[in-house]
Amino acid sequence: MSFINSFFEKKFEHAQSLFFDMRFLFFGFTLISSLGFLIIYSFLYGYYFSGNEIFQISNFSIVSNVMPFNLQTLTITSIFFICIYYIFSIFISLIIKKKGMKLNNFIIFVFTALILNVSITMFFANEVTFTSMVSFCLIWGFVGLIICYIYVAIKTMEHSFVTIKGFAFHIVVFAFSLFVLNSMGILGELETLKIISVFSVPSLLIITTIFHFFHGKEWFKLISYLPITLIISVLILLILEKYNLIFISNIITLSILALLLHFIILKLMKWLPKITKWLPKMSGIKRKFSINTKIDLGMKEGKEKKGFVYNVISQCYSMLSNKANNTPKLAIGLILLLAFVLLPRLSLSCGQLIRMINQSYEKPIKITYVKQSGKESNLFGNYYIENNSTLYVSNKCWELEIIKPVNYHIKSVNKEDQENKENKKMCKNQNWFDIFVK
Repeated sequence: MSFINSFFEKKFEHAQSLFFDMRFLFFGFTLISSLGFLIIYSFLYGYYFSGNEIFQISNFSIVSNVMPFNLQTLTITSIFFICIYYIFSIFISLIIKKKGMKLNNFIIFVFTALILNVSITMFFANEVTFTSMVSFCLIWGFVGLIICYIYVAIKTMEHSFVTIKGFAFHIVVFAFSLFVLNSMGILGELETLKIISVFSVPSLLIITTIFHFFHGKEWFKLISYLPITLIISVLILLILEKYNLIFISNIITLSILALLLHFIILKLMKWLPKITKWLPKMSGIKRKFSINTKIDLGMKEGKEKKGFVYNVISQCYSMLSNKANNTPKLAIGLILLLAFVLLPRLSLSCGQLIRMINQSYEKPIKITYVKQSGKESNLFGNYYIENNSTLYVSNKCWELEIIKPVNYHIKSVNKEDQENKENKKMCKNQNWFDIFVK
């Protein structure tokens, strides 16, 4: 009888493990395929159909009218992105494990990256020039931002206060930089808004990544608490100014306040761990949080041989399937929501920016088509997709036009063609990228 019980127990454990693996595989496949499709699709949409104005279209508009990009285009573009990701991951792992990179490994990395970048340029651009090759380096920056987002999302679960400090530092530095550029007359109000739209999210990800990477260093504490000091100093300055308690210039007062408060905050943060030891309740809460964090985000020993993406998905799945604690589920839900909104938007902006740099090299086309009424018409464009006798055309302004002609004829035209030049002049806000290259 005991033999039969042990036999069924083993079979049940095996079936339960298999069921868990199937659920995990389904979760991982759904997450990677859906997010991967949105990123690749948004990049292609941004490159061909996003127009010349930043944030001209919403994420909803992009996915509600899906462009029928063929499978070959989506597959090859996905392969390029995956290759870039793996080159990045190998480069980072070599630096972390060996605490530096040998010269031969660095040469191999640069050579591989250069070949891949040339391949991407040859695939997308009409002309392979130095400008086009440099422009497609932006894809590397975008993949780097994806890695930064995943890194920050995981570290935020462990050190949320570090993310808050990075966010505050980003706001202070970004606002101060724009204020200086605006006051010097370099940027106008419209250009300032465009720069905020383009660079706010990438700079936030980079700064928060730096904060999490160096937060344990003593020298970095001098910088990390600076935004909190400045915010408090400005608030105190406004209060003093309201009650006429300032007897010297505002700049000198702000400098004195910032120095004093920064010294006080650094001392408080240094003594805070010692103070919490004398408070049993605070110590218990902190210990409980640390244990939960270790269970959820640790487990490095068994996962070092697995890939970075596998570890991230595995941790997300473990948190979501944990019925005992609902707090991590809320955090994971927020992280996934931001990923499905921000990463496709960044991908679209990346494709749009690359195309704007290479816009002068693109060869236009002329579509002569017959309408349903039998009338003949012409349409100048830059790219088209044909699906079920419907033409999805990127017009002269790189905006989407959909036509269903009875018959059509497409031919390439010279960029110097007079009719083509006149059509190009009709585009409004021809290139918002011009504000960065003036």
